[in-house]
Amino acid sequence: LSTKLSPDMLAFGKQVAIASEVARLAVARLGGVDLPPAQGSDGSFEGLRLRVRDAIHFVEAVSPEQLAGSDERTVILPQRQGDPLHFTGETFLQQWALPNFFFHVTTAYALLRQAGVSLGKADYLGPMT
Repeated sequence: LSTKLSPDMLAFGKQVAIASEVARLAVARLGGVDLPPAQGSDGSFEGLRLRVRDAIHFVEAVSPEQLAGSDERTVILPQRQGDPLHFTGETFLQQWALPNFFFHVTTAYALLRQAGVSLGKADYLGPMT
């Protein structure tokens, strides 16, 4: 859970938690729905499993009708420091949500590989249908 590639980076558990939260946040903002507190934690593998399952459940619960027209929806993303970021739904998805999600998923994948977990590109990409 605490493995890192560099001392100044977030550990594996945080990478998974952030990827899960970015997915939930993106769908909530694009769907115009409230974001409930996340289930699970980054303190154990079971907590991470619960966190990922919770994110999947939340994303799947938002209907296509709720997402309709979200490309034009205004998305304002507060920042810890400085002014909030302003997006359309389309630019939020393309310039913030997807890059952040894939950055943290890819980093978690690399950390697992570095730790000796037998994973390959097909595991990352998932089934091709």
